Amino acid sequence: MRATTSPYYSRNYGGLSQAQINFLAPYILRVHGPILDPMGGQAHYLSQLAHCGRDVHIRDLNPGPLTLALLRDPRLIDAADTLTTWLAGELAQLIAVRPTSKKARYSEEWVPDTVREQLQEYVGTLGLNRLGDPSVPGRFWRGNLRQRLAAALPVLCAREIACYTASDNLTWLKKGGLQTVFDIYPVLLGGLTEWNRQWVLTRSKARPRGRLTVECVDAEDDAAVLRTPRPSLIITSPPYANRLDYTRLWAPELEVMAAMFGFDTMRIKNRQIGTNVVRGKVPSQDEIGLLPIDIKEALLQIRNDELYASETYYYPFCVT
Repeated sequence: MRATTSPYYSRNYGGLSQAQINFLAPYILRVHGPILDPMGGQAHYLSQLAHCGRDVHIRDLNPGPLTLALLRDPRLIDAADTLTTWLAGELAQLIAVRPTSKKARYSEEWVPDTVREQLQEYVGTLGLNRLGDPSVPGRFWRGNLRQRLAAALPVLCAREIACYTASDNLTWLKKGGLQTVFDIYPVLLGGLTEWNRQWVLTRSKARPRGRLTVECVDAEDDAAVLRTPRPSLIITSPPYANRLDYTRLWAPELEVMAAMFGFDTMRIKNRQIGTNVVRGKVPSQDEIGLLPIDIKEALLQIRNDELYASETYYYPFCVT
């Protein structure tokens, strides 16, 4: 499996840019308590802080990318040798009874029926169905290390086993495409090997170990988001285009998870923030007056950034 197959191995569209990381760095250094991101996605950057001794809490509405964050847990890295040997053995047994490959064909679904059946077989064989629904807070996100690795591995390989059409814009993934994988188990075994090569072997086990906790939570659910030790620092996603659809951007990962655990992806899509602008509605001056001066200045700077057409596309508020 190529490292570029999954967004796990690189900064994906929507991830923190280097400039944003540089902006956050002094704030992170200034605090020593828990760090919370209620919209953390796959935690490509923040998870690295857990490998440097920090206490990091990642939350997100979308369990697709969030499941990839489980693979960054320092505890998983420390136990990777034992866990990999166990899971490789389980996969080898499943490979032994698989039928021969078939000719490639077009599928109109994200996950073809033959792949869906194998994913459900995998879940049943490894007892992952006992974890419950990953699209809500609960025991799925508190599974043991074996369960975490086994549940996350098909998501890591989602872009090889799902069927979709891509364009040069990463946000425009369309359902349906050529099905070339009819036996998922060799693909999963290759993904396990690649995870070890690209991630585990690049992380020094001599580093101080922090903690990475991950849970699927809607950022609007204040009680659930703050069901952590009181954070010393809360990091939120910067404003992105109001038409960005994260269930489509992460559709292969989300749809593979849904095939495994049987939840409705439309429920997640409908709970997304659909837009940040209401036509013809302008905030009152009283509301604007509640904003700190530096926030108002930042909003004006965003709106006036001609390079990104911010006034018509990216600008999140109508401050005049």
